[in-house]
Amino acid sequence: MREIVLKLQDAIDNDQTSELQRRACDMAATCRATFDVEDGTHLEALLCSSADVAIAVECAIVIHDNTPPHLGDKFPDFQKLLHRDHRLSHFLEATLIEHIQDDKCGLDTAITSVWSSYRPAGRQWQQLDGPNSRWLTSSTTPLSGQRVQQVHYNILTGKLLVDGKPLGRLPQEIVSHSTYNRIFGQVLIS
Repeated sequence: MREIVLKLQDAIDNDQTSELQRRACDMAATCRATFDVEDGTHLEALLCSSADVAIAVECAIVIHDNTPPHLGDKFPDFQKLLHRDHRLSHFLEATLIEHIQDDKCGLDTAITSVWSSYRPAGRQWQQLDGPNSRWLTSSTTPLSGQRVQQVHYNILTGKLLVDGKPLGRLPQEIVSHSTYNRIFGQVLIS
């Protein structure tokens, strides 16, 4: 999955980019599907370490960042996989939040895998109050000459925001706009 995401940065045409994005989503959703087990002892066995949390979260971020804005009727199996992943996100929500609040390393590791210059602060991730309880927030440790950045992660959607903006991506409101689609097609510009 990581190799495909790296290839995606070097893709030059729309067809290649769209195919790599779909493949990255496909692989990430398939990986996350391994956590789709009965609640209880099976889930506890699969999500028992910060490394397990890191895998689940990194896959969610890759899915969020690479899902095409308009799926249309193409790839019905891919659409089913994304719908299953959405259901899985709801199923894993409470368990992931509990693990992240007990040990922040899993979420920090996942974010570092998609944002190499991320420097986590020493504090724990905080869950926002309802109706925004699906968002976890923390801040970065600034290096000399830099400022602290606020980091937000949505446990349901996999959306990662740095200072309120998607990391290296245009906001969904822009890429789903008809003018953007007419000019750039399905390509998600970083």
